[in-house]
Amino acid sequence: MSRCTKQIGSTTVAASGAWSANVTLANTGANVLTATDANASGTGTSNAVTYTLQSSTPPSSTGAKAPTLSIANHNLTVAGGGGTVGLGVGVKAPASSTATSVTITGLPQYDRIVDTLDHDTFKGSSVTLTAAEVDSGLTLRSRYNGGGSPSSTLTITATDTMGGVSYVSAAQTIVVKNASASASGALAKAIFPLAPSPAADPAGGVASQGSGQASAGSDLAAALSHDRGAAFGLGHPAPVDGDGRWGANIFASAAHHA
Repeated sequence: MSRCTKQIGSTTVAASGAWSANVTLANTGANVLTATDANASGTGTSNAVTYTLQSSTPPSSTGAKAPTLSIANHNLTVAGGGGTVGLGVGVKAPASSTATSVTITGLPQYDRIVDTLDHDTFKGSSVTLTAAEVDSGLTLRSRYNGGGSPSSTLTITATDTMGGVSYVSAAQTIVVKNASASASGALAKAIFPLAPSPAADPAGGVASQGSGQASAGSDLAAALSHDRGAAFGLGHPAPVDGDGRWGANIFASAAHHA
């Protein structure tokens, strides 16, 4: 067998006259093949058969590369109970891109991501956003209400598909710390407006009932002292429930003086 004038294979004809041969066509485009048989009776050549080979590389993927991610800050802190912080994630797609997306994994169940483009809210351990949503600005909102300050690591990648081939960027990470709200700080904001001023009580404490300085603050102090067995004042944070919430007596006393 030959390609033009180049032999690309040979075989031996069986007694039955059957034969076969495996050949490799190295060039793209048209390949014209013929088979030649030589024996005692002479030489014969078969009719020509044309095989056309096409390139297996998609033309649109030539020179393509993965999108580029940018992270403004790899360590973020957000206040629990509704606090927000900007994620600072950006993505730049190559000129030949067709559909760039960004995937964020590792989002804990108490956190949400909101985009500025259409204000959609994303949750779950793995979320995927369009490049337009990412570039509009992403905000992380914390719904954490527990104790301590847990941290989570978000892993971010960008992907684009061109000519049926996917190109993925190198992964980048952001460590997010969810800071719990201070129980004593929240208590101070609620109690101090009700407590006597330092001028009325130089010691800085809350007056007890029957002292002549009776007020909403003093009544509240007495109620808590009776319930918890310990007085409190400006320098002594009031006791709260174990989960950081106000006790029932606080709500009842505050409501009584509303």
